[in-house]
Amino acid sequence: VCLDTGADKDSALKEYEGGGFYWIEDKTENAVCGLKFGLKPILISHAHNADCKNDAIIKLDTWSAISSYILGE
Repeated sequence: VCLDTGADKDSALKEYEGGGFYWIEDKTENAVCGLKFGLKPILISHAHNADCKNDAIIKLDTWSAISSYILGE
């Protein structure tokens, strides 16, 4: 599911609550929103989220790294 920039994340993520799914984001605030619903957020690293220090949020640099992490490679 791809959500538009500025779209309400709460209503979209509630549908997946407790499922333990990955939630890939580039905005720290939205990654934290995923935690609220029991998702596993992955934050793709950018300068605007470099200050994220939440240990529950995985930070990776590229889409390739994200897919390798999810696939357990």
